[in-house]
Amino acid sequence: MRLPLIGLLVLLAVAVSASASATPAERLAEAREAFRQGRYDQAIPLLTYLLYPDVRLSDRAELVEAHILLAVAHFESGARADARREVEEALFLDDTMTLDSLLFSDEAIAFFEERKQAFQERVQREAEARALAEERDRLRLALENMIVIERKPYYINFVPFGAGQFQNGQNKKGIFFFVSQALFGGASMGLWTWQVSTYGLNGAVPLDEVDRVFYVQQAQIATGAACIGLMVWGIIDSLIYYESTTQRPADESLLPDDFKPAGSPSSHILRRSPSSRPRFDLAPTPHGASAVMTWEF
Repeated sequence: MRLPLIGLLVLLAVAVSASASATPAERLAEAREAFRQGRYDQAIPLLTYLLYPDVRLSDRAELVEAHILLAVAHFESGARADARREVEEALFLDDTMTLDSLLFSDEAIAFFEERKQAFQERVQREAEARALAEERDRLRLALENMIVIERKPYYINFVPFGAGQFQNGQNKKGIFFFVSQALFGGASMGLWTWQVSTYGLNGAVPLDEVDRVFYVQQAQIATGAACIGLMVWGIIDSLIYYESTTQRPADESLLPDDFKPAGSPSSHILRRSPSSRPRFDLAPTPHGASAVMTWEF
């Protein structure tokens, strides 16, 4: 009884030793054969040993094959989550591969093609996102290294209604001069217009209305003088704080064409922030010139 037991132990030890000494290629061949015969419960442990926790296959083609065989074995066994993971591992190594209909079932091929399409779409989105991020970084770096010096027109200092203050960046002062000059100037103009519309440019004033017209003329002159005084004050104040140049942040419109995104408007990647101050320009008219104020929001 002892001799047969010893012999059985020797044979078991030899079998275990032979299994342990099998090369990864031999284990893959064994797993491949088990897979072809539909013995997925035997193929899965063999393939898992070759891939996890350490990869034991050095040949890229064998590594892709092992992932695909393991994916389909999981799929046929009903473990869809494991199957999806293994398909993505295989596609990460080779996203051009296809399954042979002679070796794999139609259901497995359909599952693989579905996951392949989803994988390629995700890779494309990630590539586009990386390209866009790189483009943003390239443009941002170019803008950070740019210094924009903006020249301020000197004549704006003599434009009324707070134009000089707005140009100097003193918006509160600009609003004060704009509102006050508009109120006093508008009042003076309104009183003069009332007199002209009532009595004409050279019309006679009835004696009983002389006093009233006199007070209106005084108010007209006072408000007009106040408006002119505020204009002079605004000009002097603007000249005191005037600087011929100012530095402002660069925007994408200043970049050369080769730095801008191809086939897209200049504001596609980076948009210029609206200016926080009004801009005044002179515009010709049939009877002279007028000041034009623009403000971006």
